[in-house]
Amino acid sequence: MKYYSQFGEDEWLHKSGKIKEGGFYVDAGAGHAKLHSNTYLLERWFGWNGLCIDADARNGRAIMEFREALFTPVAVGPKDGEILTMYTAHSPDITTASENPPKGFRGNFKVPAFRLETILGWFDVKKVHLLSIDIEGLESAVLRDFDLKKYGVEIAIVEYKSVAGGNNSAEILEIMTKQGYKRIHATHNNLIFEPA
Repeated sequence: MKYYSQFGEDEWLHKSGKIKEGGFYVDAGAGHAKLHSNTYLLERWFGWNGLCIDADARNGRAIMEFREALFTPVAVGPKDGEILTMYTAHSPDITTASENPPKGFRGNFKVPAFRLETILGWFDVKKVHLLSIDIEGLESAVLRDFDLKKYGVEIAIVEYKSVAGGNNSAEILEIMTKQGYKRIHATHNNLIFEPA
């Protein structure tokens, strides 16, 4: 079986028996349709469906071509309707709304941002078996205002180290602990949680 996550997150979940058949995922900051995807394995081998959210339309075209997932081309942020300037390097895989983008990044386009709960409401999402959040430094701000238990999130993969946001592991651990989740695994860039 081929794995796709950048740092083995999908492989670890599979080999740990955490993946069941036919779930629903939400991939916030989905990036490329397959490359470094935390959710493509679920769709490809385990019959999952899901929602991919990504601010860069270049990623959206590939997702709509190669995947069954729903897709929406917006940014995920802490406030509804805020217009963000997105900074990119050479690859659409790495897009950030940070006010202090890394050297070499430039402001390419503006995009509206919405709270994760608002976006899920557009698609009438009631249950999220796996949530992957990779939004280059805005993870903590988004998670503070998102009730994981309301959606019954069983697994959460949260990026804690990004090109724009530094290392936010302590803050993310605190937020997730308050929400009633425990860390079950860590990789180079991501923390994986399940309900405590």
